[in-house]
Amino acid sequence: MGYSYNYASHLFHQYFCMGFCEMINMHRLDEAARLLKKPSFNITEIAGQTGFSTIRTFNSAFKKRFLMTPSEYALSVSASGIV
Repeated sequence: MGYSYNYASHLFHQYFCMGFCEMINMHRLDEAARLLKKPSFNITEIAGQTGFSTIRTFNSAFKKRFLMTPSEYALSVSASGIV
């Protein structure tokens, strides 16, 4: 491609208003939220399936993005009937 890492990173941030890792984590957490709507997986399995190495990291990132823990999210979607 011919671009330095710093320049490519700057362009990415300029167009998406977030860093590359932030965008990857956002998509991982969106997938986790989708999986939490299905009762066939537990939270630890979902954390692993979406690429989080520890449940603590997963819980922290999930709460930062959705303002609730994965458990709270799963309860809220099951109570509201959202699928």
